[in-house]
Amino acid sequence: MQPKDIVIYAQKKLRNAEVLEIIDEINNFFRDDWLEVRWNYRYDIETYYSGTAVATQAILSNTAASFAIDGTLVGQTIKNVTDGSSGTITAVTATTITATLTGGTNNTWTAADAYTISLANNIHIPKSINRVISVYLGTARVFGSLSDISLLNSTGSTADPYSDNIHTPSPSSQAVVVGDDYIMRFVFDIAVTSNITIICEKIFDEITVDDISTDMDIPDKFTMPIAFYVLKELYDYDKYYNRQKKMDYEYKFKQRIRSAKKSIAIERTNNTVSGKVGSKEDYQHGTVLS
Repeated sequence: MQPKDIVIYAQKKLRNAEVLEIIDEINNFFRDDWLEVRWNYRYDIETYYSGTAVATQAILSNTAASFAIDGTLVGQTIKNVTDGSSGTITAVTATTITATLTGGTNNTWTAADAYTISLANNIHIPKSINRVISVYLGTARVFGSLSDISLLNSTGSTADPYSDNIHTPSPSSQAVVVGDDYIMRFVFDIAVTSNITIICEKIFDEITVDDISTDMDIPDKFTMPIAFYVLKELYDYDKYYNRQKKMDYEYKFKQRIRSAKKSIAIERTNNTVSGKVGSKEDYQHGTVLS
């Protein structure tokens, strides 16, 4: 569902409603009731990049690259395989990497120099993420709550890194903590072949007119609750006031939002990373990482 779907639905029920008024009520809904409509969101982090530089310069440039520009690469290490140098990434665009290289023969980029980037630990995650529910390495669930989740590592140890409890080893699992500084810290460095999937709760920013024609997907189960809320509020507005319709949509909203809230927790029972978030084949609803 996109914002335009809510606008279209509301306009069908309330033909004189103006688009801007409907958008304003949708924004009021997210501002006032966002705790009621948090949903699981899949965020993928690519952990390995490789390629060759296309120019001789201090900043790596690769026009064929597609580097993540969400902040996950900042603070990570890029290696100039040809030169033997490496450096900490300080800035990223889709096709360039800024890092001060040291330890090599030239400590700069030359056309055709090979590079690699491996995200092994201390990975920044976007601050648009509201709450982390669970983390996966490849298809393996990574347990990471300090309070009540058994933590296992990939080195064969059966000891929980954060307690003296002994657990059955799981060779593909590692312990992880996501701190208030939005940095994901693994107990042991992860393998470069394992991409990271974060299942999290995310709230969208306020909707603008431009958002109506963009892909801002919201799980379909919230289509009717949000539309009913908008209609309830609009029918309470002087321009469109209708007491009976306001009461009708208020009742419909309460019924639908109760159902939508309940399904957030119970429909995600398949502990895999296959499927599309918001579909029936989704993720196990886990414990908050902190």
